[in-house]
Amino acid sequence: MSVNIDQPALETLFQNQIMLYYDLRECLRNEQTCLIQLDLDRLWEVSRQKESLCARLKVLRQEIMAILPCGQTDAFPKLSQLVTLLSAEGKTLFQGLYYRLAELRSEVEALRKENMHYVNDSLEFIDEIIAIISGVAQNRDIYNRRCQIKKGASPMLLRREV
Repeated sequence: MSVNIDQPALETLFQNQIMLYYDLRECLRNEQTCLIQLDLDRLWEVSRQKESLCARLKVLRQEIMAILPCGQTDAFPKLSQLVTLLSAEGKTLFQGLYYRLAELRSEVEALRKENMHYVNDSLEFIDEIIAIISGVAQNRDIYNRRCQIKKGASPMLLRREV
């Protein structure tokens, strides 16, 4: 069952989205390097670039949703839903685009989580150092029944801005 959609336009939008995800992946790698090297000036630049890429991806997503007859739902359609809308000759190419996009999304999400984890660990370390120096730290690190360390509750001085 093929519905009349603008298949070349849809493929172009997916290709554009793939290119933006490549750029976002590279941006997150640069962010990771800036975090490790503590290059704050470059980090602000990378952050602005990342915000711009995310805004462009959001616009592309809205354009894709506007082409699809599945309407105004917020959920991005699954491959099985999209394939039913395409002509027989376009399905193979489109499946390749869809899988590449899914792979890039996974890579970007993994890099995002790594960077966030690095920032959180760094802030916790700095917070512990400040607490020790200021004398606020309570040395209550103990092991629980599962032989896991349970940290004492010292006040959090630094927090990651969301």
